[in-house]
Amino acid sequence: MTVSLSQPSSRRFPKVPFWGWILIASLCLILIVTVVAPQSYPKGSSYDNALNGYAQWYRFMETQKHPIARWRRAYSQLTGTGQTLIQVADVEGFQSSELGAPEILNWVKNGNTLIELSWAGRVTGAPFLSDLPTPKGAVRIETTRRYEPRSFDEVLLKDTFGGVIGLETLQ
Repeated sequence: MTVSLSQPSSRRFPKVPFWGWILIASLCLILIVTVVAPQSYPKGSSYDNALNGYAQWYRFMETQKHPIARWRRAYSQLTGTGQTLIQVADVEGFQSSELGAPEILNWVKNGNTLIELSWAGRVTGAPFLSDLPTPKGAVRIETTRRYEPRSFDEVLLKDTFGGVIGLETLQ
């Protein structure tokens, strides 16, 4: 009687073909990019295509033929009257030092308008997409954030969840 003993394999892992290693490396690269890259996003100007950027809005306004010029200078260089400055914040609310800057206040007092767009307000149970009525027709709002109506002199756009657009008169 012949007994054959097989020798134990010295390998702990099964043999993987070359294309398998490429697949594994690709999956690792995708995992690294999706987990690590968003955390290392550089902070700075909010003029970008990120969700909190306004580059797409700016391009949209240009295609609508609205005369918009990006202001990239100090507030002290604001001059003229009858103009509108739209400030876009990529953080919740604006710094009080910016809002109370004497240059901005003087510029507004000289007959100009300041519009501040920010992420301010609390997240509510409002639907993300809302068509809110105004005297000029419905306005589509895409946010669940609302603020307390008493935060401003006059609330221009609101629903049962709170204010969306408010007016404040600078003295």
